[in-house]
Amino acid sequence: GSSAEAAHTHSDKMTSKPVDSKSNIVTLYLFRHGETGWNAEGRIQGHTDTKLNENGKRQALLLAKAIKDLPCTMLLSSDLARAKDTASIIRNTWLELGRKDVPKLQTDKRFRECNLGSLQGRISKEVYGIRQKIAAEWAKGNLDTSYPGGGESKLDVLTRGEEGILQAAKLAGAGGTIIAVAHGGFIGSMASHFLSKQGEKRQLPKALNCAKSTFKIDIATKTVTVGKVFEKVIKEEAKDDSG
Repeated sequence: GSSAEAAHTHSDKMTSKPVDSKSNIVTLYLFRHGETGWNAEGRIQGHTDTKLNENGKRQALLLAKAIKDLPCTMLLSSDLARAKDTASIIRNTWLELGRKDVPKLQTDKRFRECNLGSLQGRISKEVYGIRQKIAAEWAKGNLDTSYPGGGESKLDVLTRGEEGILQAAKLAGAGGTIIAVAHGGFIGSMASHFLSKQGEKRQLPKALNCAKSTFKIDIATKTVTVGKVFEKVIKEEAKDDSG
């Protein structure tokens, strides 16, 4: 009868597959680098090319083991040594553990920390007032206010960061998973930026070394959805979360 026919036409409709929006999604896991000597001293790094200290190398190794089963079709880092070396330790550890299909490491300077100009090399606590002033300008919507001494503005960081993230996602392709190592300030800025785009405000936790932040990127619409930010992966306290 008619009900069988209705069911039949209904099932026909089901076979003409709806466009699967999931297939356009790229997952990006952004990790903060391991500890450096300047982190341990509470010094502002920015674009200063500091190296991982022994503790930082140990953290990177712990991270590599903790995420050895996390999917990864593209491995990326900022071109600064503290991020690049953290990513190299991850890659080499995976190879030693016998992980298959480990991607080559690519670097992208758009994933760098914010350039903090003349504040770089200073003890963070000592220049707290200047940082607060700049943060207040940004909060008012003056995103083009830069750090003194040739530093970047929030707008500079967000522009390069969004461009870098969207391009990486496009290269990774639908269904890809990017693991990238970057910097505390950079990751926090990008997370807040994408959250505000989706009409959400969130108090972000402290950026621990090697903390994990999750983003889903729709490469068709170029929209970025923010998951958990600065999720603790290794048992470790960060002495300093500025970059």
